[in-house]
Amino acid sequence: MKQFYLGGLITLLVACQEQALPLETENELLPMRVEASIAQDAKSARTAMSGENAISFSENDCIGLFVPWESTARKWTYNGTTWTSAQSVYWKDKETNYTFYAYYPCGSEVAASKDAVPLPNLSSQTGTLDGLAAYDFLVASVTTNYSTTNNGTLSFTDSDAFKHVLGRISFTINNSAMDSKAQLIGIKLSSDDFHTKSVYNLENRTMSPTEDSMNDISSAIVPEQTTDILVNPVTNATVTISLDYQINSENVTVSNVIENLSIQAGKKHAMQLTVQQGQLKLESMTIASWEEGTELPGVTL
Repeated sequence: MKQFYLGGLITLLVACQEQALPLETENELLPMRVEASIAQDAKSARTAMSGENAISFSENDCIGLFVPWESTARKWTYNGTTWTSAQSVYWKDKETNYTFYAYYPCGSEVAASKDAVPLPNLSSQTGTLDGLAAYDFLVASVTTNYSTTNNGTLSFTDSDAFKHVLGRISFTINNSAMDSKAQLIGIKLSSDDFHTKSVYNLENRTMSPTEDSMNDISSAIVPEQTTDILVNPVTNATVTISLDYQINSENVTVSNVIENLSIQAGKKHAMQLTVQQGQLKLESMTIASWEEGTELPGVTL
């Protein structure tokens, strides 16, 4: 009888351990689901460029998600239709309001803290529209509870959709005044206010440079197209714009210092550059959302 009793007790303990539930208030599982979109494009699920300005998430994109009852982020992957986590995530209860924070992109290692999420390194970029997603950084947050969601779906859409943290500069280069033998190579932006490496605080939405951050952001030039560069937002910054080209096997750099330049988060700033008599000129500048803009004064380099 004693052996039978002990055997039954062990079996009961094992069964209880195997059936451990994340909910303490009710004996039911409440699986969490996720839907996400990018602000201004709430119908799409997010970073592939479709056309000139539309951005949406694409297959195999990953976001990091912080839930209040877990210390580190969970990685969720998009398969083109739905977002899934490697391990199931469950709501803690039905009625309590919680604030959830998410960021994109999420690499192989998730962020250890929502107070210091690493941004992509902006030091050297491709300049291509298709390559923009590799340097983009977006964040989202929502406060909700299970009972007010659609079957436990955590929704980062509409007013809670992902928003761009960085500013976008789209350069168009007018090289009609240059020697026909000149070959454009690259653009460099330099400013004490630019940071190649930064971390982001999801809770108070602030960006801070890391100790090894640099102030020069460069990009290859895209021939016959616009060259897009992502930078951290700045206000009334002094920025040196340099353009490198090669002529007769000789490398040449022309530059111009722009005073009081402001770059807004989530905005596209279009600049037209002209090289004239060895000087770099900013002919015009426009600013807009990721889609359209209004004209601002021009500059020549």
